[in-house]
Amino acid sequence: MSDTPVNESQSVNNSAPVNESATPAQTTTSNPDTGTATIVHLLAIFTSFVGPLIMYLIYKDKPETSAFLRSHIMNCLNFQLIAGLASIIATFTFVFSFLTLIIWPVAVILEVIALLAANQNKEYKYPIDVQLIK
Repeated sequence: MSDTPVNESQSVNNSAPVNESATPAQTTTSNPDTGTATIVHLLAIFTSFVGPLIMYLIYKDKPETSAFLRSHIMNCLNFQLIAGLASIIATFTFVFSFLTLIIWPVAVILEVIALLAANQNKEYKYPIDVQLIK
């Protein structure tokens, strides 16, 4: 160890120089419905099918609603309805009642994945894709 004092004005900068004029490697187009699609999946995590159902009722007849947003709302609502029905059936059948403890954590994980996809302006299809509402 060296006993020489370090002056505060003598700072060592080990970072690489920053090129501020560089453009990002991947740019995505801005979609105004990305935030709304993200909110649909966030509502589904906390309200099950109620939040997506409300969003469906709000946006189903609006002509300016994009296909991207319609897709996310419909997929989310259908998935939440299937998860709810599966949970009810599993609860009332004695043999499969333990499945209820598995259904909801898996549903939350899939909703988070869908939320992240919506936030990145990407389409997402759930592994269980039964169209109850079209």
